Amino acid sequence: MKRIENGNPNAPRPGMIRDAGIHARSPAYERTSLDGNYTAWYAPVANTVVGKAFKSWSMAPNALAGSGMIHREEDAARRAVDYFMDVSVPRQREEGAGHTLPPDRLEYVNGQLTIIDTSAQYSRYFSAPEPTPEEPGSVGGVVAVANGLGRYHLRRHKRLEDGSLQVQRPEPEVEALLEPLYTNDIYANDGNWGADDDRRWYPVAADVANAAFRGTYPPYEPRRLYQDDEALVLRRRRAGIVGDPIAGRPNEEERLYEQRMQHLDDKARQRDVPEAYEL
Repeated sequence: MKRIENGNPNAPRPGMIRDAGIHARSPAYERTSLDGNYTAWYAPVANTVVGKAFKSWSMAPNALAGSGMIHREEDAARRAVDYFMDVSVPRQREEGAGHTLPPDRLEYVNGQLTIIDTSAQYSRYFSAPEPTPEEPGSVGGVVAVANGLGRYHLRRHKRLEDGSLQVQRPEPEVEALLEPLYTNDIYANDGNWGADDDRRWYPVAADVANAAFRGTYPPYEPRRLYQDDEALVLRRRRAGIVGDPIAGRPNEEERLYEQRMQHLDDKARQRDVPEAYEL
């Protein structure tokens, strides 16, 4: 597969503003997914039918914005935008993929790249390591490389037309935004990197790679979890536990939940065992 830079014409543009529609002013609040496929926004409107109010819109690959939804209060319009991006979009993504996906942690909010979830991501979702690019013009995978001072920087390689390799780095302000995210991923997944971990470089999550090098096509994709790992994620969701597991280790909330479930199972088994009576 040949992966190229700046090859995605649908990549969101910083400062991009959606059309707020007739009788509406510029969007007061807008959220766009990292891949540009989902977006929602609201704007104040005023006309002879509704008077002064607010309208919210949302767009997905299979749905246009339409005429929008009217809200009397601005808070209601903002909640509608947040609900679409926080609840509807993850469901639509997973329904389309047919399996669990890591939560979205990065978006464009009012045109600015923004971290919306600081939680670490399960390393088994990370994109598979990619070989050094061979075709001229192609780029490789993104990795976090140790600088020897306890910090990491992002890089990838590009094969030039003359056959040499060029080291590519993200824009400094983008890397500064992403550094706490991928550094947290590295340390939170400690112990899950394998026996040959020399702490010199690590793979990064697909959302970090796509944010670092916007417009890469095809984009970096998260891997599907193994069956047991996916079952663990689904059990957590059914229990109402927020966030994905880190390296399969339960956190305190999960430990207490498992303890309660074990206690209930023990009580159920005791009810099923006949009592022993001394003669």
